Amino acid sequence: MPSAGRPGTRPADVTIVAAGDIACAATMRPGPARCQQRATSDLAIRLHPDAVLPLGDNAYESGTLADFRTSYAPTWGRLDPIAHPVPGNHEYGYTGPIGAPSGAAGYFRYFGRRSHPLQPTCSISCDSWYSWELGGWHLIALDSQCDEIGGCDPGDPQYDWLAADLRSTGKRCVLAYWHIPLFSSSQDHQPDMQAIYRLLEDRGTDVVLNGHGHFYERFGPQDETGRADPIGGITEFVVGTGGRSFFPVLATPAGNSRAVIADTFGVLAMTLAADGYRWAFHPVGGRGRADEGAARCH
Repeated sequence: MPSAGRPGTRPADVTIVAAGDIACAATMRPGPARCQQRATSDLAIRLHPDAVLPLGDNAYESGTLADFRTSYAPTWGRLDPIAHPVPGNHEYGYTGPIGAPSGAAGYFRYFGRRSHPLQPTCSISCDSWYSWELGGWHLIALDSQCDEIGGCDPGDPQYDWLAADLRSTGKRCVLAYWHIPLFSSSQDHQPDMQAIYRLLEDRGTDVVLNGHGHFYERFGPQDETGRADPIGGITEFVVGTGGRSFFPVLATPAGNSRAVIADTFGVLAMTLAADGYRWAFHPVGGRGRADEGAARCH
């Protein structure tokens, strides 16, 4: 990990790569529209990132330890030394009799304490949220499976931890990421994350990264209601293009949507500078449209 630099010096620029909805079960054969985790991981490796953010639903179908070992490990697992993951709904899948939730045991066992540093000896239903720093940025990993973790509202464990974490950071630039987005141009969202989104916006967060929708989308800066806020709003990216499959998008994009790329696997690369960031969506094989740009931190 690059050094943040000596006191008084400008932190070096760093690069992160992010995508979610990644690795098919071992029983599924790759095809043009599914199971391209090898291609997306090859692309991520070629970008030489300083850190990788797996955005949830990393190993299908149920995020068991076997799922991770047989499909994720040989592909995206090559980036494990620099991975900072979050769980998705499939990590909380059902691995035994109907009605027996997994508690994301496979996810926590595969990634180990890096996925739950607040409870390093935990192995099931752990506190999955944490923060870390890279270059001049503060990054926050959150869990959008609110019904599995005791809620996402004020007074709930993750929310109260986040409020304290945001109070304690002195970084100007902040990025948060979790699996199910609050906004997307599909019919599947996580409205329970609205209070957390508002808290992040109130404390000056610049970027939110999500997966879940199996497409790429970028929103203009907005508040927790979806109202455009070019001064203090958060820019949200949906990057569910890690390889599993494609989802349809709405004929009319969601309000404030600025770019939608469907039917294209790829990864989002972001260069994080001391006072801003550059982004570029990289499609597999250079096929399809790309999206790129730059913005300053609040």
